[in-house]
Amino acid sequence: MILTVPLGNLYPGAGVVAGVAALVVLVAALFIVRPVTRWVALVLVAVGAVALGWAMLLGARPAPGQLTSLNQGVVGMLAAVSFTRLVTVRQPGGQGQEGRPGRVALWRTSGLVHGLGSVINLAAVDIVGGHLGRGRTRLPLLDGLLLSRSFSVAAFWSPFWASSATAIAYAPAADTRALVLCGGVLAVAALALSLLLLQRRFPDGSQDYRGYEVTPGMLLLPVSLLLCVVVGHALVPGLPVSTVVLLSALFVSVVLGAWTLRAGLLGALGRHVVHGLPRLRGEAALFVAAGVLSVGLFMLVGELGVRAPVGEFTVVVAWGCILGMTALSVIGIHPIISIAMAAVLVAPTQPDPTLFALTATIAWGASASVGPVSGLNVYLSGRFGLNGFEVARANAGHAVLVLVLALPTLMLCRALMSL
Repeated sequence: MILTVPLGNLYPGAGVVAGVAALVVLVAALFIVRPVTRWVALVLVAVGAVALGWAMLLGARPAPGQLTSLNQGVVGMLAAVSFTRLVTVRQPGGQGQEGRPGRVALWRTSGLVHGLGSVINLAAVDIVGGHLGRGRTRLPLLDGLLLSRSFSVAAFWSPFWASSATAIAYAPAADTRALVLCGGVLAVAALALSLLLLQRRFPDGSQDYRGYEVTPGMLLLPVSLLLCVVVGHALVPGLPVSTVVLLSALFVSVVLGAWTLRAGLLGALGRHVVHGLPRLRGEAALFVAAGVLSVGLFMLVGELGVRAPVGEFTVVVAWGCILGMTALSVIGIHPIISIAMAAVLVAPTQPDPTLFALTATIAWGASASVGPVSGLNVYLSGRFGLNGFEVARANAGHAVLVLVLALPTLMLCRALMSL
């Protein structure tokens, strides 16, 4: 599927093959995912299938390309980006260098989690969190909050995140430069204010905090990948960003892997295919199942002529969608599902694609920190012994801050799109 996704931009038939491959991945994943994930995926597929069947009874005749548009671009991108873990730079023995303690160390550690997390996703939380834990069975809650907040805001802007790929999948005409700019502004503002509040909760105002030292080698992967994406997008502007990220991730992983691993590259690639890619089974199952749901609902809504609950997708409506999707995450509804539902509901208004995409990425980032069963909080629970519900409750103030700042960010996006 990783190979057929980019080919689908050249040959429509390859896109259909990628969609079929996504269905195969879904079926295989259903046998090995957690029971909760399996039931959620089955419900999404069942609702999507019923909706599609109803639409066809009403006269819908979807083309093969429509039926196989199942978020395979998102899944392919996630799988390709996972290869960057082969060349993730760790300090010798898994220990980072410790620089001068204090608030600078707190902000430095936060910036490292955010920067690395924007590219290599949860692997950054594992690297930094493993050092902060210093061999303890349970990571201190304040360190967990630092990881959670620093990492989750990357969803607002990073083109390497599933949030961006999902948003663009439902709004392919979105201006990615505006998304990165507006999302980046929100990420910087939200993280800075949140850290100012968080550092007061540390003993002695974080004066003795040591954190994790940033080294030049750690910046090689994210900078290389970012440059590759920028150059690739400039050379082939018509290629979807998710495809550019997919190809860039594979290219950078192989090049840096050949440099750092040398003769061990092929073995590392093989081990990742066998052991690394299956770890994405949960995300893959949910993304493809959400794709089935959205295909069915889009077809049914089109046949029924359902009117949107609003007449125009304004900034206020976009902000309301963010509030609603974040609230749904608190009760366990994943943003994959709420974004798909929102896309169906507002489609008749023909929303500005960039505004809708930004709405989706902001909702995803807010949900990641405050959703008790979000992928991030579940990972913090399983890897570092933290209580996901406790982390979510402690992040409530951070989420409120993000939601307040989201409104002017949406206004900025609207202003940029009006120029």
